[in-house]
Amino acid sequence: MKTIAFVGCTKKKQPYPCRAGTMYRPSTLFSKLCDYIGTNDPVDALFILSAKHGLLDPETTIEPYNETLNEKSVTELQEWSRNVVRDLEMFITERRLEDDDVTLKFYCGERYRRFVISSMEVRYPHWKIEIPMKGLGIGQQLRYLS
Repeated sequence: MKTIAFVGCTKKKQPYPCRAGTMYRPSTLFSKLCDYIGTNDPVDALFILSAKHGLLDPETTIEPYNETLNEKSVTELQEWSRNVVRDLEMFITERRLEDDDVTLKFYCGERYRRFVISSMEVRYPHWKIEIPMKGLGIGQQLRYLS
């Protein structure tokens, strides 16, 4: 079984260019999510869902930016999600995961996962999708991760 996890980007960012996995570390939630996944929920791949960059490898160097999915229309969210799914499918093809037993874990808000999940369910109906903190507010998420 393979597990791919997704975390959402955050408003708080480093003020300088750096690896994406470092860019969002000023956010307590992002830091706790990454630490939790690394310690308690090991995965085969971890991606950041970035409002600006889409599917983002934590090792990719990026510049600070100020963009959020909260300001996007449904049409823009659908387009953003199509780009995320396209990039995710390239990763799946490179790793030859199409026929594997795969679990997708979304540690991110509904706007980040909604259309991505629906697309992945159609393409890979045999894959399992989990949303470990679904319905929890920020405070509840922080307690869950502690």
